[in-house]
Amino acid sequence: SFKKLNDLSETQVVMIDKDLTNAGILQDYFDKARTLLCVFHVLKYLKVQVHALKISLTNRMNIMNDIRKLLYDNDQMSAIYLKEIKINSEETDFYEYFEKNWLSCCEMWQTKYRKNLFNFNTDTNNHLERFNRLLKDHISSNMHISECVTKLLVLVEDFEAEEMNLNISLKQKVYNDDDSMLLKKFGSQLTNKANELLRKQNDETKLKTCFIEEIEDNRWKIGQKDEEKNHFITSSIAYRD
Repeated sequence: SFKKLNDLSETQVVMIDKDLTNAGILQDYFDKARTLLCVFHVLKYLKVQVHALKISLTNRMNIMNDIRKLLYDNDQMSAIYLKEIKINSEETDFYEYFEKNWLSCCEMWQTKYRKNLFNFNTDTNNHLERFNRLLKDHISSNMHISECVTKLLVLVEDFEAEEMNLNISLKQKVYNDDDSMLLKKFGSQLTNKANELLRKQNDETKLKTCFIEEIEDNRWKIGQKDEEKNHFITSSIAYRD
């Protein structure tokens, strides 16, 4: 069995989605591990619960905003967020539900409880779900085991190559002296299309010349003029005391 062939005591973190029905079984197998909830599934599930409340849209949006803040809070503002959730969900039993089902296991979903865990610096299992969907697209139950293994190895190699190409693409981005500080600082984390859009906007800004004309003592008009540079098309007034 899986338990006999693997040293499960080495597993330190187990991440699951919103379904807690199998959490007990996993805890029996991985008795040394911390069980965490995928934050993406937490927010997705709570959004469905909040959306069903018979309260105003504004109140529902406020509740979700406070839940998101609570998710990443480090105790400094938790009491305020909880109070706002309670106020916005008045005349419903949502706060009692939230208190019973979520505050009772906040160490499983609030990020402040997982700072020192070996969770590969991720709070979601979406990348694993994506890989599982990829497997289902290429491997079927009626395949011979040798064919399954062959396809699995090819998929893993393709997946690694894709990740490597993405990393190389990010590292090879070339910047020049005309690029804005924003682009130089964050360009490596953006797509090529986003970088080109920022360059275009930066170039357009440079072409826009601002004119300053003194109207009277200590009072100036600042703005952009038409092509003949005769009339202001946008302007504001600046004063100096």
